[in-house]
Amino acid sequence: MAGLRTPARPLMLASILGVAAAGVATASARRPEPRPEPPPARVPAAAALPEPWVGRWSGPSTNTAPGRPPLKFSMGLDIAPDGPGQWAWTITYDGAQGAQVRRYHLRSSGDDPGRFVIDENNGIVLQATLIDGALYCPFSLGDQTLTAIYRPVSPGTPEARIEFEVITFRAGDGVDTGGKAGAPAVRTWPVASLQRAVLRPKAP
Repeated sequence: MAGLRTPARPLMLASILGVAAAGVATASARRPEPRPEPPPARVPAAAALPEPWVGRWSGPSTNTAPGRPPLKFSMGLDIAPDGPGQWAWTITYDGAQGAQVRRYHLRSSGDDPGRFVIDENNGIVLQATLIDGALYCPFSLGDQTLTAIYRPVSPGTPEARIEFEVITFRAGDGVDTGGKAGAPAVRTWPVASLQRAVLRPKAP
């Protein structure tokens, strides 16, 4: 009888090993897969002012309005890096009433590379947007709405310059038109004044 039971031990051992192996396989199958690492948080991209903007610029400027001769004066614009995402932005006007120096800062704003603000360092912060190489800054002051435009021209060449323009209109001068025969109602304004300047690099 003992001889008959002997083969049962290897079979039992094989069965136990088989169950153990199956258990290991089952445990491996049930083991949760490692979770993928979460993607790193997106860091907002600071707006960058193109290098050709940086420098000291100056030139003649005029302010013209319908029905009066242009006012002539000189204008300067100094742009210099002043920390990460920030530039010193100093405007100087020099005319019959003497020199006016306006020490502002241009700063990157948000995660859109084209968004900036011009901080006048007195509580006034103006939105500015870089589109197609030009900086646009619309704002209202009392009854007037102004759009300032800074546009570099021919950067890196002997003809390099920044063309500056401010278009002004008055809200009270608006005229309503349309609104009949299916046309939408439209409000339009005449331009009250135009300031222009051509700023070239200052001599070192």
